[in-house]
Amino acid sequence: MAPEIEYILSLQAVRERAHAVLSIAKTGGLKHFDFDEDKLNDAADYVIDIIKRDFGPSNYHHIPPHGRWQHFEVGNVPRIDRLLAHWDKQGYSATEKARSLVDLFFVSVLLDAGAGDVWKFHESSSDAFYSRSEGIAVASYHMFLGGDFAGSSSPRKDIVD
Repeated sequence: MAPEIEYILSLQAVRERAHAVLSIAKTGGLKHFDFDEDKLNDAADYVIDIIKRDFGPSNYHHIPPHGRWQHFEVGNVPRIDRLLAHWDKQGYSATEKARSLVDLFFVSVLLDAGAGDVWKFHESSSDAFYSRSEGIAVASYHMFLGGDFAGSSSPRKDIVD
């Protein structure tokens, strides 16, 4: 895996971004959320209680990672690995691959605004149906590959313009 991608996936990168957002929140700079530092401990306690309830101290290692990457991998299909391998064959640089992944992840997350559990996507290659965030992820993945987010003058289909 390219060093840039390893960094983006690292705990250090997550912490750095989280601290940057926290700094903005503390100054009232968030546009869609209010931050009340007095409630921070209550929020942390709530999350801890849920984790203890659902996993208990002997099963913390079974807590699954959760994020868009995992949504793309639903059904045990390594879609992102396949995409990276395809880009390697195309000769894309590590920087270009990272930019393209940001394009894909960003547009996919933007489209995922409360899809609910009624909507479903049928992936013909796996003959599987996916709903909720996983369905949006897989549908947006195929739209991305199909050029639905690329401009008409773009030489690449797998890009967001």
